[in-house]
Amino acid sequence: MESAASILFLMDGKEYIKRLVGSNLKYLREERQLSQDDLAAMIDVTGRTIMNIENAGTFPKPETIYRLSRFFDISPAELFLSEEERKHSGLDSIMKSHIKKEIERLHKALDEFVDKEIPGSPEEN
Repeated sequence: MESAASILFLMDGKEYIKRLVGSNLKYLREERQLSQDDLAAMIDVTGRTIMNIENAGTFPKPETIYRLSRFFDISPAELFLSEEERKHSGLDSIMKSHIKKEIERLHKALDEFVDKEIPGSPEEN
């Protein structure tokens, strides 16, 4: 059974990841000089969805991560790690492990979504 401290840490970790995704999305969107509604229309979600992700109010669904990564021509993992963190490894090993596991889980969910839902997606050899 998990202790209250470890549960709190995991909750804080999830909030941290939501903030990373939100700030990275906002940066990418603003870099392209797009409004939230413009981006939303381009990836077939609502402007409210983009707003909620950027404000760390919600975590994007796997299909939204897929669409964002395709639109911005980045890997899905780049939505989770800021440039500064990639360069300076400022997170402690426990947080890095948690983020790595979350990214792996999301990659798996994303792959499953693509295989089932995206027509014409490349199949594994």
